[in-house]
Amino acid sequence: QAGVTEFGVYENTRRGLKLIYADGRTETLPTAEQGWTDGDATLEPVEPLKDGARIDGTVSSFFYSGFSPGAGISGGVSSSSFTEFRKDGTYSGSRQTGASGGFDTGGGFATSGKRGSDGRYEIKDGMIIRYPSDGSEPSRAMIVRYNGDIMIGNKPLNTD
Repeated sequence: QAGVTEFGVYENTRRGLKLIYADGRTETLPTAEQGWTDGDATLEPVEPLKDGARIDGTVSSFFYSGFSPGAGISGGVSSSSFTEFRKDGTYSGSRQTGASGGFDTGGGFATSGKRGSDGRYEIKDGMIIRYPSDGSEPSRAMIVRYNGDIMIGNKPLNTD
């Protein structure tokens, strides 16, 4: 994206991890026990999955947010997603969203939607790339092994 400079290259030095941003800024993250520190956070190396790897498990998420107190409306909005990855290189999933509320003055509303998806995936260059069977644009997320778990983006793969 034009004007976005929050990317660059890094160099592992004796002082820490030196970040060199596209706009010329530099920053060094001090070395910690197994990685580096960035404020209160500790960053540790992760292992990307090998090209062509296959996975077997699910990734799910749930989000809910209530309307602000005093806004004259009670209720909230929610969303959830579930994706199953199979060893044969295919995936399927669904996403649900909804909102409901009641007005302090009476009456209310409710709405919801559900969308499914399926297709095939490949793992390449530390990314999992999903190719939807409907021909829509592929999606990408990092896929790494960390502390014995497989992480897709910021969500763990559940293999139970």
